[in-house]
Amino acid sequence: MKTLTTPVSVCKYCQYYKPLGRRGGSCEMLGVSVQGGWKGCHLGIPQFMKKCDIYQNAVENSNLIHKNSQAQVEELSELQIKSYDTADLVVS
Repeated sequence: MKTLTTPVSVCKYCQYYKPLGRRGGSCEMLGVSVQGGWKGCHLGIPQFMKKCDIYQNAVENSNLIHKNSQAQVEELSELQIKSYDTADLVVS
């Protein structure tokens, strides 16, 4: 299974990071205070990335998230079926 790639290593290298004062900054995408040295998230965009590359990375990451979500839903439905089968055995 392919994992999501983190586009930026730390927050301070992201387009959405805005420094505030000497110690930290804010993330305009998430609307929260962050430290520049924190590990970058999957929503981050490198400061000098082309618009077409940004779109391509977003599409790839959203496809991976969708595939991972579908796999988790299938696993949960299988577990629910198994739990119903064992519940019938206990009641009978």
